[in-house]
Amino acid sequence: MKLSRDQARTLAQDFLEIANELSDFRVENFETLSTSRRLELNRLEGRVRHAANDFLDLAINLAVGDLDAQLEEIAGATKRGKEALDRINDVRKAIGIATAFVKLGAAIVTGNPGAIAGAIVEVGSSVT
Repeated sequence: MKLSRDQARTLAQDFLEIANELSDFRVENFETLSTSRRLELNRLEGRVRHAANDFLDLAINLAVGDLDAQLEEIAGATKRGKEALDRINDVRKAIGIATAFVKLGAAIVTGNPGAIAGAIVEVGSSVT
């Protein structure tokens, strides 16, 4: 089974929540647990956290893979933005370009190809 980026991110969150619940259980029952059981729960909590991190790594890798296809477009938008900022002397235009790049940066961080494409279009509109 191949996971999508969103599925991997959801699994990472779910496993982190389970690890937190295990930690809470261990703390709440500390007095009634034997030392060996405390250690076992602590070890298992760590392994569940490790699995959560593995899912998060997978989600990040999948997002980066999705971005590879759009890197050329992002590079082009960046070049046009630099060129526009070099030639303009209108503060409102500069603010519009900066705002478009803030949106592009936020879209890239989310890894959402649709949001990235929309933000690239907005950068293009802001530099004309």
